[in-house]
Parts: sequence; C-alpha cells; structure tokens
Amino acid sequence: MECHASAVWDNSSIKGESAVTAHNGALRGDRCIGRASKNGSGSATDSAELIAAAHAASFSIALSEGLDRAGFPATRIVTTATVTAEDFSKEDWTITGILLDVVAKVPAAKLADFIDVAVGAKINCSIGRLFNTKVSLNARLEN
Repeated sequence: MECHASAVWDNSSIKGESAVTAHNGALRGDRCIGRASKNGSGSATDSAELIAAAHAASFSIALSEGLDRAGFPATRIVTTATVTAEDFSKEDWTITGILLDVVAKVPAAKLADFIDVAVGAKINCSIGRLFNTKVSLNARLEN
C-alpha cells in the first residue's frame, strides 16, 4: 500500500507557511506553519499537531480492530494524542513523548479486557511503531 501527501513551503521559517495536501482529498491545501511562527492564533497547524492527529487516528483504528477481534465491538472511541516536544538545539526541536488518552464505549467489555486490548493497540499501532519516543497511554471505559 502506498499513500501520498505533499507540502509546498513558501517564504522563511518565521514568515512562511506551507500548503499540505493529501492526495485522497482529506487535506486540501491546509495551512501548516513552522514553530518559529506559531503564535497560538489562526487556523494553521504545525508538524507536531499533524503527528498528534495521525497518531490519534491510527491508535483509534488499531483499538477498534483489536476490540472487534476480541469480541467486544466499540460503539465509540475518542482518542487525544498529546505530543511533547523539547528544544534539541537553538535551531531545532525533538519529540520526546506522546500521551494517548482514550475514552471508549464498549458495552460488552470489562475494564481488564479493554485495558489489555488498548495496551496491545498501543504496541501495534502503525504510527506508534514509527516513533523512537516514549508513548504513554491512559485508557478509560465510558458508561
């Protein structure tokens, strides 16, 4: 399987931004900015946020598939991925950790079964396996 996305960067790291496009149409020229220009306002994202979104989505899919295989189909899974980044040097930063916080509605599952499947999903998530960083997990069942 091959998936494609592209980014076109214009201008300097402080004033510049890119247009991010997924070739399947899910992203259509969405604005992405560098950390030097991130000021907390506007509708632009940055690379850490894109990684968080990809990890949250990938983990949710892995958890859903694992729950289905275990005989506990979920009716809802909400995952938030929080990316922690620290200065690596004056010019760059590195991701030092990711926290996956998941709340799921899984009517047939007991908490212990759910936690077992969630830990397996964390280990087997394709995006999580990509990183050389600590990935933590908080998992809760919703009534």
